[in-house]
Formats: sequence, C-alpha cells, structure tokens
Amino acid sequence: MKFFLVFFLHVALLFASSYNFDEIKYIKAVDSEFINSGKIFIDGTKVVISYKDREIIKQGDEIKIVTSNKKVTHLKDKAKYFTGLMIDTMVTLGEYNRLMREDSFKKEIEKNLIYINFRGDLKNLVTKAIVKVKDNKVVEFEMFMPNEDRLKIVKK
Repeated sequence: MKFFLVFFLHVALLFASSYNFDEIKYIKAVDSEFINSGKIFIDGTKVVISYKDREIIKQGDEIKIVTSNKKVTHLKDKAKYFTGLMIDTMVTLGEYNRLMREDSFKKEIEKNLIYINFRGDLKNLVTKAIVKVKDNKVVEFEMFMPNEDRLKIVKK
C-alpha cells in the first residue's frame, strides 16, 4: 500500500508544473505600469496563481480569490467566465507544448517569437499576444487588450 501511495504522488508531481514570474501590467487609462511577482502552479484541472497578498484558485468550474487574511471570494457569472478564460489563456501561453498543440487561435512563428491572434469570446478580452521562446521553452509572453492595456508575464 505504501508503494502505491508513493507511486501516485510521484505521478501526480510529474504532471504538475509551476513557475515563478514577474507580472507587468500597463493600464492605458492612467498611463502607468504596475509590477507584481507571483507563482503559478498547474496540476490537471487546478490552477493556483499566488501573489504576496492573495491567491486566485481555479479548480474545475470554481474560481475563488483568497486574500492573505483568509477572506474568500467566489467569482460568479461574467467575472467567473472571463477570469477563467484569462487563466486558461495564461496557462496555454506559458507552456510551449500546450501552446504549439492549441488550434483555437492563429499562430505565426518568427524565429524566437510566436505571434498569436485570438478568436471567439477571448478576442473581446485579449486581442493578440506575443510569446518569446528560447530552446522550446516559453520565457515570457505579453497579452494585448482591446482597451490598449497590456499584461506581460516574465518567467524567473
């Protein structure tokens, strides 16, 4: 029994991934950049994005925000839907193999850059993205919003 438990934990960790990142948000309305650091952990249907003062947790159909003082906010309706789209997009853009398999958006590859144009509901949230790759690994990606805001994730 102990063997199976150890085996299960090793297999679970094999398919899990995580990375630390710097997040640079440019907000056009105030013409300012905001920098934050965090960590993203991906394990099957669970994604946890951790910052100094909060965690955003997407597990299955549930999305919640847990603050450092343990206040929990469960997202609903449009907030849940669009936050889920954004998290799924960040997960896809951050993993090279997943990005290359994805066919729900148009990709143009030019040396170490991948230019992405989104379709469907996502296009209303993120119009395009640029992904920087080195040795078949994503090192950073930047998403461009219709209102000219930008979100850049740089892996550490």
